[in-house]
Amino acid sequence: KPKPKPKPKPKPKPKPKPKPKPKPTMNALRRVCIVGSGPSGFYAAKYLLAAVPTLHVHIIDRLVTPFGLVRSGVAPDHPEVKSVQNDFTSVAAEHAERFRYMGNVEVGKDVSLAELGGAYDATICAYGAAGDSAMGVPGEDAPGVLPARAFVNWYNGHPEYSWVGPEVDAALSSNPKAVIVGNGNVALDCARVLSKTPAELADSDMAKAAADVLARFQPAEHVSVVGRRGAAQAACTIKELRELTKLEASVCEVDAAELELGMTPASAEEVAAARPRKRLHKLFEDISNGASKGMTLPSKKILSRCTLRFLLQPTEVLTAPDGRAAGLRCVRTSLSGAAGAQRADPTGEMVDIDAGLVLRSIGYRSLPLEGLPFDAERGVALHEHGRCNPGLYVAGWLKRGPRGIIGTNIADAKETVKAVLEDAQAGAIGGAELAPLPGALEAPGVVSWDAWLKVDAAEAAAGAAAGKPREKLADREALLAAAAVAGA
Repeated sequence: KPKPKPKPKPKPKPKPKPKPKPKPTMNALRRVCIVGSGPSGFYAAKYLLAAVPTLHVHIIDRLVTPFGLVRSGVAPDHPEVKSVQNDFTSVAAEHAERFRYMGNVEVGKDVSLAELGGAYDATICAYGAAGDSAMGVPGEDAPGVLPARAFVNWYNGHPEYSWVGPEVDAALSSNPKAVIVGNGNVALDCARVLSKTPAELADSDMAKAAADVLARFQPAEHVSVVGRRGAAQAACTIKELRELTKLEASVCEVDAAELELGMTPASAEEVAAARPRKRLHKLFEDISNGASKGMTLPSKKILSRCTLRFLLQPTEVLTAPDGRAAGLRCVRTSLSGAAGAQRADPTGEMVDIDAGLVLRSIGYRSLPLEGLPFDAERGVALHEHGRCNPGLYVAGWLKRGPRGIIGTNIADAKETVKAVLEDAQAGAIGGAELAPLPGALEAPGVVSWDAWLKVDAAEAAAGAAAGKPREKLADREALLAAAAVAGA
């Protein structure tokens, strides 16, 4: 008999395809913390809130008040620059349900960076630069020598700088002249404040305590602004320089001989390479020959002088028999090297400048924070495009160093926010279980945005009564009392 045909083997059932894992999305971000409420911090908050509709952003600041250097660094007679606070206020109002401000909390003291890392998908450090670069010369520690940052914070009502008032009073009482080392915009702000009359600052938001001290000496008899290189390398902008030429009772001076000494072939190349630099140098030349349009010229009404000096490198702070600062000794320098990289070489010629108040304005430095990768030599965080590592980021001066204007923080913050969003989309951050907020962020002494608005209203009301934009509360206890929070 023929053998039966074998039955065909049944085809194996196809294995079910594994369900694809959901792709990480930006919506995996739930909470982001920003340390520092200055421009870089607020711009980062603005772009994060706009990019992720479900995200909550919390800004932490060690001060009661927000806005960083916009409040405590911008000169009181520059209200148009301070108006950026209105934009930041709009960010908080527009995203009120997803934005939270936590003032009066110091990261590194009240709460650690590690604790924030467990409670937030990402932390952006944007706490600025609270340190100063030193001249490194004998006598720098003498009474009467101050960082320009401290002087600026004091006249802007920063609650931690009330100690500066007695220092300034004693310095200018001993000698009503001042010398400022450095020629960036901060240096020129200090020179302008010292060279103005009290009436010229009456409608500004300068802190009352500072205005009362300065009024006894304004305009200072002579203010010298010293740079170690030439006018072609001056770090100021034309707006700040032009303001110095139009004061009521102070004349601005530039030594034509120092201008000429600094105009090496390399300097001429630097000036010709950029229109802003060319315009700035032309203004220096016009000041030196009294031809700047609308400039204040010597007359019987002139009470003081503001002299811009070049090619002078400090070597020593001169002191009086009582140990107080009495002036600045400098060595004349000459320029050498290629355009954009010229050095200031000492010539051996010494120049003494008489002064009771010495302000150094040669740069700010950021300070390290435990858990943040940091370059101690440069005074900035270690990062790539704002990313220290997935989950930890930086923005502002802590990221790029103390340079640029307020608007520079826009591109800076956008770059950092881009790094945050890229890490979220890659699944490197977001999605993991978050710890509850640290207790320090929920403590009774934390100043909320609504509490800050009470301070804002109180200052505005006091300012209106005095004919000023605001009368700043320059004392921490007074600020907390106005905010109606614990600790006052």
